[in-house]
Amino acid sequence: MHTFHGYKLNSSYVLRSLWVSLVISSLASTVGCSSGGGGGGGTPLSPPTPGLVGPWSGSISSSFAGNGTIALDITSEIVRTMDQIASVERGYASTLTGFWTANFPGDINDNGGTFTGESLDGMISGTLSSLNGCPATINATVTEFTVEGTFSAFDCTVVDNGSFILAKQSEEVVPDIHGVYTGSINTSAAGAGTVVVNINQIGLNFTGRITADFAGTTFDTSGDIIGTSSGNSFEMKFSPDASGDCPFNAFGTISGNTISGSLSAFDCSESVSGSFTVVR
Repeated sequence: MHTFHGYKLNSSYVLRSLWVSLVISSLASTVGCSSGGGGGGGTPLSPPTPGLVGPWSGSISSSFAGNGTIALDITSEIVRTMDQIASVERGYASTLTGFWTANFPGDINDNGGTFTGESLDGMISGTLSSLNGCPATINATVTEFTVEGTFSAFDCTVVDNGSFILAKQSEEVVPDIHGVYTGSINTSAAGAGTVVVNINQIGLNFTGRITADFAGTTFDTSGDIIGTSSGNSFEMKFSPDASGDCPFNAFGTISGNTISGSLSAFDCSESVSGSFTVVR
């Protein structure tokens, strides 16, 4: 769906959007999965907490973009009380807000944005806004630790609809990465430089800014990032402020206050790759 990808309303634009890829090892629909990679050495995760607030992740199938992954962080649930007015037909609905990201094969169709909706009697309905695309409505069924439903884009130049299934994740898979990081960056085009990364964390998802400086000013760049973290892994995408700069994907590891990884440009006139390490 267009909400789940970066197809612009003006198709002549070149996508500079950045969206996230889900970096979890599996769709954990069971409780208490081990954080280790097998072999019995991992520490068991605590079960997800009951309720809708928290991190959710899973799979998405779009009629436009194909199959991909999705992460939804429900950040608040306002539960209506009996002294509040409710309609005769629908009773007392809870109000939900959050943030979502989705990733599909390639880079052009990735997207994300805010979520607003409501929950009533085991059902969720709401709207997924898109920071760079079409909004969509969703309708889903809720069990204790799963959300399964359908979506349909609107106000869009393409037809996009499909389905998704999410499993609630333990809070232990959400690393604390909020803050300002500084460090080094090295790319095949620009050589060595310095970089500042400002991360605003929203559960599994995060947004922020990157500023990179190299020798001279030819390759200096800055722009927005959006990404997903899980455990000690992350993946993010960078959208440059300047139209002539190349967007890039980055992925790697989180170790305490240090984030390090590799990057590769896409939708670019040349092949550019590199690496970076930043410390909070």
